[in-house]
Amino acid sequence: MKKSILAILFTTAAAFGAFAQCPTLTMASPSDEVIAGQSMYFTANVNGGDAKADPTFSWSVSAGMISSGQGTPVITVDSTGLEGQSVTATVEVGGLAPQCSRSVSSTGFVKAAIKAQKYDEFGSINLEDEWARLDNFAIGLQNDPMATGYIIIYGGRKSKKGYAATTIKRMKTYLVRQRGMDAARFKTVDGGLREDPSGELWLVPQGAAPPVATPTVEPKPTVKKPINKKS
Repeated sequence: MKKSILAILFTTAAAFGAFAQCPTLTMASPSDEVIAGQSMYFTANVNGGDAKADPTFSWSVSAGMISSGQGTPVITVDSTGLEGQSVTATVEVGGLAPQCSRSVSSTGFVKAAIKAQKYDEFGSINLEDEWARLDNFAIGLQNDPMATGYIIIYGGRKSKKGYAATTIKRMKTYLVRQRGMDAARFKTVDGGLREDPSGELWLVPQGAAPPVATPTVEPKPTVKKPINKKS
């Protein structure tokens, strides 16, 4: 009986000693959301355990690409194209005793992209319609004090020369004088030419890329008149 008890105690002590040699595995992931395109860092921590152990690290990620660090305790993940997604990194730690836990995971998050919003689009309109659209545009800017407004005007193929510049000046004057808008709150762009005259009103939140004009008609090349030299 005493031998049986001693055997149980010995086995328990041996098992406890074995597990006491197992390290604690943890992982640090980005504490804040990153902007798409920025690097994400994940760090595996092996605490305690057998001091003679020589751990190895094999990483995998649920999204994105490991750009550096495979085989080391720290990896860098490229978050390009992962707007609004999460990235879970998992590391398999080798070189530990068979009874030890070998895997740990952690998750980081990528911010959803902040994008410019096309607030309105119009073709050839009368003055009253133009004012009504600018009134709504002003309300949109007032609702987002940090946003910038963009007015893009396109001349038509048959428009008079300077159509875009004249329209931009008229709209800007209306917003400043009639709506009391600060001229610094919006920007104006001569968008070039399209088949027919048109315009776009954009709200651009802070941090978003500004809109890009999309003309569809190539401007006519400038023909230089020959200089008549006097003989």
